[in-house]
Amino acid sequence: MKVSIIVPVYNVEQYIDRCFESICTQTFDNEEIECLFIDDSSPDDSYSILKRRILKYSGKINYKIIRHKENKGLAGARNTGIEASTGEYIYFLDSDDEILPNCIKFLVKTASTNPDCDYIQGSALRINHLGEKFDNYVIRKDFPNYSDNKRWLTRNILGRRTIPVTAWNKLIKKDFIVSNSLSFKEGILHEDEHWNYKATLYIKKIAFCKNPTYLHYLNDGTIMTNSDKTKSLTSWGLIISDASCQTNKNISVFHRKFVYQISFNALKSYFFERHTLDDTFIKSLQRGIVKFQETIPQKGILQIVEQILRSIFFCPGKLQKLIVTTPLRVPYPLLLKLFR
Repeated sequence: MKVSIIVPVYNVEQYIDRCFESICTQTFDNEEIECLFIDDSSPDDSYSILKRRILKYSGKINYKIIRHKENKGLAGARNTGIEASTGEYIYFLDSDDEILPNCIKFLVKTASTNPDCDYIQGSALRINHLGEKFDNYVIRKDFPNYSDNKRWLTRNILGRRTIPVTAWNKLIKKDFIVSNSLSFKEGILHEDEHWNYKATLYIKKIAFCKNPTYLHYLNDGTIMTNSDKTKSLTSWGLIISDASCQTNKNISVFHRKFVYQISFNALKSYFFERHTLDDTFIKSLQRGIVKFQETIPQKGILQIVEQILRSIFFCPGKLQKLIVTTPLRVPYPLLLKLFR
C-alpha cells in the first residue's frame, strides 16, 4: 500500500523542522510512503530548511518539494498535492503540526482491516502554547471500529463535535476524492467545513483509529483582523451558496441543519463583528436559503420549522439584529434540534 503525505507550507520556518522530523521517524512496515511538501510561495526560509533536511535524509520515504509561483492558499496547496500524488491513500498534515511515530502504521493497519472504507479517521491531541494536552480530537471509546450507517455518519460528521471536521489526520482513498470531485474550494476560509459537507454526500463507510496519531498545536498570539473577519463571513456565504446548488439525492435533514446553523452563525457574526460588508451579504444569505429550500423542498413539521427559520433572514434589519444579538435567539438552536 502506498501513502502520499501532503504538507502545505507557508510561513512556517519555526515549525517545519519539527514537522519534517515527525515524518522521518515513522515506524512503518511494508508501506511505501511519499511526502509532498507544497511550498505555497512562502516568503520565509521554509523552503531552504526543507531542502537541507531532504538532502541529508537517507531513509525509505520519498520526499519532494513542489513550489507555487504565487500563493494559492491552503486549499490550492492541497489540490496541487492531490494532483501530484501517486499513492492509493492521501494523508494531509499541516506544517505547524506533527505526527506521532506510529501514525501511518496505525492508520494503514486500520485501512487494511477495512479496505472498503472511504477514509480512516485518526485521533489527535491538541497542545496549547503552554504545552498542555487536550483530548478534544480523540475518537470516543464508545464509537464503533467502523460504520457504514450513512445517517449516523452524516449526523456525526456535520455535527462537528464527535468526528473532527479537519482535513488533516484522515487517511483518505485517493479514488474517493477524485471520483467524486472532492477538491478543496480555493479562495475561502473554512475550506474543511466545505469539503466535509460535500464528502458526506458520497461517503459510504469510514473506520476509526482510536490511538492518537497526530499532535495539533494551538499557536499563541493569532489575532483575526477586520479583513480576516470579512473574508470569514464571505466564505460562509459562498459555502451556503454552494450547498444550495446541490441536488444530490443523499441530502438529509442533517445537511439542512448544517446549512441553517452556519447561516445563523454567519448572521450573528455579521452583527457582532467589525467588518466592511454592507447589506449585500444579508441578501446573499437570503438567496442561499431560498434556493436551498426550493431545490430540495421539505414536507410536514420540518417545512413549518424551515419557514420560521427562513423568516429570521427576511425580517427588517433592526428586528433581525435584535433577534440574533439578544436572548431572543434562544429558540433558534431549539428549532434546529428538530432536525434529527
